[in-house]
Amino acid sequence: MILITGALSGFGAMTVRRLAAAGQCVYAGVRDIAGKGAAAVKEAASFALEYS
Repeated sequence: MILITGALSGFGAMTVRRLAAAGQCVYAGVRDIAGKGAAAVKEAASFALEYS
């Protein structure tokens, strides 16, 4: 189990994707899931479902 903070963009987002693709259980910590980050949260959720 891995927790990544700042997971909506940049290095955090890339790390979440790569670890999930490698089969790791990843928790993505984000600040804003309703505002500007809503689209990124939706994208991350669909990505996670692909690898579950």
